[in-house]
Amino acid sequence: MVQERILVLGFRRELLRIIEDRGIPYVLWTEKRYKLKGCKPIDCIVSDFFDDSFKIQAILNDREIERISHVIASTESSVVCAYFARRLLKTRVNSKALVERCTDKLIMKKFLHEVGIPMTEFTAVKKNLDLKKVSKELDLPLVVKDRVNSGGRGTVISSNLEVIEKNLKEDRLIEKFVEAPEASVETFIHNRKILFTNVTEYFRKSGVNIIPASFAEAELKSILELNEKVIEAMNIKWGVTHLEIYRSKKGPLFGEIALRPPGGYIMDLISMSYGFNAWEAFLDIETGIEPELNPEILSHSGVVIIHPGEGILEDIKGWDKVALNRCVVETQLSVEVGGKIKNRDGVSAEIGHVLLTSSEYKDIVDAVNYIDKTVEFTVAAN
Repeated sequence: MVQERILVLGFRRELLRIIEDRGIPYVLWTEKRYKLKGCKPIDCIVSDFFDDSFKIQAILNDREIERISHVIASTESSVVCAYFARRLLKTRVNSKALVERCTDKLIMKKFLHEVGIPMTEFTAVKKNLDLKKVSKELDLPLVVKDRVNSGGRGTVISSNLEVIEKNLKEDRLIEKFVEAPEASVETFIHNRKILFTNVTEYFRKSGVNIIPASFAEAELKSILELNEKVIEAMNIKWGVTHLEIYRSKKGPLFGEIALRPPGGYIMDLISMSYGFNAWEAFLDIETGIEPELNPEILSHSGVVIIHPGEGILEDIKGWDKVALNRCVVETQLSVEVGGKIKNRDGVSAEIGHVLLTSSEYKDIVDAVNYIDKTVEFTVAAN
């Protein structure tokens, strides 16, 4: 039997721990240097992720890449690079068309729009764009976002055409603004079969996620039906997908889909709510094994993601009381008083978080409100 050896692109500590627990040798490729804290890859590559076979081949030369059996993309920025690495290393690979449709929002939306998936109106940013005409067709405010990015990075929402015009680049697209709450669907797929789905409630966008979503049965059904249609249209054969939707009054609207594990601690919340390790299941699927997954909801769980704004953290009040709430299972704060808080350029930017779990959805909401009332951060401008 040929021993497994994995090339992991992107730093997701929980995934690395599972790989190590299984005794599988792995090479880690990250865009920046991390404190590995016990993680022991056989080799570590610190480099940008590329979409060019020649550059990737040059990076892999003289590395511990002999007998690589699987290539795993664990972050959004690594998906395209992983595609080329899989081809070079002759491991299991998705089609180039699928990878493009799951990473380039313009290609994604054009394709799914053509097959009848409901979504907000959009247009590409191109030379000689008539912005006034676009604003009349789509209405104000307008949303400008990067074609290739995640977590809200680079997104601008404005009714001011001067602001919009300053943010127009040919690697972006413009969307009609949707006044609706958002949610996401996480799906585990093996050999074309959907093994598990979860709907995550964005209780507070970019700040609080709750699993499972407490929506009416009819709405949940329509969200899951949209998810299945998208996965079928995309012809996704294996992997973990993260589909974001707008909960409009007329029904769910497609936002975007990613072929990689979600951020926002959603994998941790899935593990707590359903009783199986979501990262283990992801590793199984990536290595061709069908995981045993529990579709039954065992508990409700949530996360409060903390980012009080850019500047110098002058004071924290009430943080020591957070753990007293009976729903709290983990607290983490990475910045001390006097420390600098960087600008929040995406959902993943944070200075801490609180994980919650309870048998009742209401308890999670009450715990979120408790944290809001108890904790106060004082931040001064740089």
